Amino acid sequence: MPLDPDKERRILRDRPPFFRRWSGVYGVVLGFLAFLVLLFYLFTRHYR
Repeated sequence: MPLDPDKERRILRDRPPFFRRWSGVYGVVLGFLAFLVLLFYLFTRHYR
């Protein structure tokens, strides 16, 4: 079932929360994941 054209336009125009573009959201998520990897690495080295 195809979407209503107006609804499709609204979906395409939606902005992500707190950022101007979705790439900002992706960057924060990737940065957080990198932080977790570093944190778990440090825990592993400390409690070896």
